[in-house]
Amino acid sequence: MGLMLRVLGYALYKDGKNTRLPYPLENFHPDVAGRSFHHGRFIQRMREKAVSLPKLEQGTVTSLLEEKGTVKGVQYKSKGNDQELTAHVPLTIVCDGCYSNLRRSLCDPQVKRT
Repeated sequence: MGLMLRVLGYALYKDGKNTRLPYPLENFHPDVAGRSFHHGRFIQRMREKAVSLPKLEQGTVTSLLEEKGTVKGVQYKSKGNDQELTAHVPLTIVCDGCYSNLRRSLCDPQVKRT
């Protein structure tokens, strides 16, 4: 996957000025941080690895299956088939990009002001 840089927040730059917006990490383990990497290369390499697997089925995820706040699988439509299917899996990686259809189900839309 290549180099993944630790990200501890955001920085905003405008008109020669900048502002730092650190992640609120004070209540977490010191190793907790965001990661920055080239999304397109990550997805392409993941696809290359997946194609070599014997029971691969390509499809489009329509929703996440959650149980007590934990993602346990996905609902999806198989490529070339409109039937909605379910897959229960031990690991779900959501990586549908900056225009994510799934992000809303993972994040609380209410921003906590400090």
